[in-house]
Amino acid sequence: MAFGPAAARAIILWGYPGDADRARTTAAGLLGFLDDHLARRRFRAADTPTIADLACYSYVAHAPEGRIPLERYPAVRAWLARIEAPDGFVPLPVTELPAA
Repeated sequence: MAFGPAAARAIILWGYPGDADRARTTAAGLLGFLDDHLARRRFRAADTPTIADLACYSYVAHAPEGRIPLERYPAVRAWLARIEAPDGFVPLPVTELPAA
């Protein structure tokens, strides 16, 4: 996730040096793989959330901040909702995108 969604976010939000198009292409591959995986499972590694889910959550949840839309990944969006569902969940605040 670091070379896909996280890199795109850093490039877009903070001017981190890198290739945003390449980061978005990498992200599309990773998110496609994750969407296929989550189409058959509730969570990444088990029937309940594990460190595997938490390790990826912020990268994926904040992918739109790297101009990576999540609309084409329904299983990923459902997974994000399951991670966020427990009472007391506190998400990382969304960072406003700079003007394009």
